[in-house]
Amino acid sequence: MVAMRYGTIPVVHQTGGLADSVTDYDPRTGAGTGFAFRGYSGMQLFASVVRALESYKYPEVWRRLSQSAMGRDFSWEASAQEYQELYRDAMAFQNSTQLPARVG
Repeated sequence: MVAMRYGTIPVVHQTGGLADSVTDYDPRTGAGTGFAFRGYSGMQLFASVVRALESYKYPEVWRRLSQSAMGRDFSWEASAQEYQELYRDAMAFQNSTQLPARVG
């Protein structure tokens, strides 16, 4: 996350917190903040590095990817806001699914 703040593009194994903080780059849409792979193989790591190097050949693509990474907000304030929204949604869901009290 610190590296992304300065525009460094990560190549990561998509697990744990990395799966939450690094979104895999999609060249069709331009969305993403890095290069992620799922399997535990050297070949998948190699493929992600090759994808990163191929993307690096295009300065405009790399600049947008870098700006996307730098634009992520990993602050506690942003995390707290997401938690509050999740809590509100959970409460609204609970209230909407409660059965009416029996009469009588």
